[in-house]
Amino acid sequence: MRSAASPSARTPIATRAGGFPDPRAGERLPLARCRVLVEQAYRWFEAPGPDPAGPPPLVTDGRGRRHACGSRAAIKLPLWARTRAIVLHECAHGMAD
Repeated sequence: MRSAASPSARTPIATRAGGFPDPRAGERLPLARCRVLVEQAYRWFEAPGPDPAGPPPLVTDGRGRRHACGSRAAIKLPLWARTRAIVLHECAHGMAD
């Protein structure tokens, strides 16, 4: 016989083990807002330099992907990955290239 789950077992947890925040727990952003966020992040990153590296990466919807990915050329974001934390994380991949 199954016992009823406690209320805390039914609510999503916004932190991972160890108390670290879960980057998937933030507000879901529309793809257009993700593009604006990527543009702002790259504008900030490249601002100190005299020679900008060019346009920000192309941001696509990541349809059919299980994982988000980011590079200097493109950032691909499945629906679950469209939070501020994950978008900025993928920007960091491109900035490290």
